[in-house]
Amino acid sequence: MSISGQKRTFEEGGLTETKRPAEYASCSTSESVGAQEEQRAERHYIMRVDDRFDGDRYRVIKQLGKGTFGRVVEMWDELEQSHVAVKVVRAVEKYSREAEIEAEILLEVQKDATLDLPIGRLVRRFSSQGHCCLVFNKLGPSLYHALRGVKREAERRSRGKALYAGRFFSLAQISRVALDCFQTLAHLHSIKLAHTDLKPENILFTAAGRPDVTS
Repeated sequence: MSISGQKRTFEEGGLTETKRPAEYASCSTSESVGAQEEQRAERHYIMRVDDRFDGDRYRVIKQLGKGTFGRVVEMWDELEQSHVAVKVVRAVEKYSREAEIEAEILLEVQKDATLDLPIGRLVRRFSSQGHCCLVFNKLGPSLYHALRGVKREAERRSRGKALYAGRFFSLAQISRVALDCFQTLAHLHSIKLAHTDLKPENILFTAAGRPDVTS
């Protein structure tokens, strides 16, 4: 979502540093030196497995995605003993400010605890080495990847023939995804918000198979 709003300071006590000897340490060898240098210049977080965030609370497992804003990284929460998805925003004032606005909007959306809406939850937020970090409950796969998986399986079963055309989700599954999306959008509109980036990649499934809308 990209709606302007008031800022709120980071969670009290959450302003901690990652345990790394350098601000932008080397990432895995899968990325070229040139790519690393470009990411450093753009002040992206350079991911490294087992990096620690917020003291020793979060441990880096793997990258889930990346974009202009920064990276989404799967981490292990030592305190809650659970997997989380952490959006590590580029250490650039513009993107940090937008992340704070996003957090404000999500907190506003989550304010009514009586609503059981399929919206990805912001668990907490903190800052580390200039990076604004937003912690979400881990979801997945996305609708986009689920559709790709169904298509690949259909292609495999049809042995490359065009028999799989249109065989993706059942009508009941499509109805469930559509209904959850419509209910979520209706709630956002009722509180004067608009989701400006609704696409299959931003519709993620829970472990129970329910689709959640993310920003």
